[in-house]
Amino acid sequence: MTRYIPDALPAFQHTWRIVCREAEGLADVRDRLFAEAPTLEQLMRLGEDKALADRIEAFVSRFTRLQDQLGEKTLPRLLALFGSSPKALLDTLHAAERLGVVSSVEGWLTLRALRNRLVHEYIESPDDLLQGLQAAEPAAADLLATVDRIRLLLTERAIPES
Repeated sequence: MTRYIPDALPAFQHTWRIVCREAEGLADVRDRLFAEAPTLEQLMRLGEDKALADRIEAFVSRFTRLQDQLGEKTLPRLLALFGSSPKALLDTLHAAERLGVVSSVEGWLTLRALRNRLVHEYIESPDDLLQGLQAAEPAAADLLATVDRIRLLLTERAIPES
C-alpha cells in the first residue's frame, strides 16, 4: 500500500464527491439519450422536440463538466495525494497515465477536443451535431471508465473517498 499525504485528502475528497455526482448524472443522461440513438432527421427538427433538445443539452453539459472537473481539479488533487504537483495539463495527464487512471494522454486530449467541439460547434448544423454525438457516446464511456479507475486506485490504496 502506498502512503498518501493526509493534508491533501480534504481537497481531493471535495472534488471527488463532485466527480461522482457528475459521473452518475452523465451515465443516466447518456443511457436516456442513446437508448435510441438520435437520427439526423430528429436533429433537423430539434427546435420542435424540446425533450430531445433537453437531453442533448444535459448530456453535453454533464460531459463537459465531468471532463473539466477530472482534468482541472480531480487529477491534480489525486496526484497531490502522492506528493506530485504538476503545473501543466500535459504533465498532469502523463503522471495520471503512469498512475493508471488515465488510459492514454492522447486519448484524453481527444476527449478534450471533443468537449470543445460539443460546446462550441454543436448548434451549428444537424450533421455536425450528429457526428459529435456519435463520437461523444463512447467518449462518455471513457470518462466514466476514468472515474472507475480512480475509484479502484482509492480502494487498492485504502484512501477514504469521503
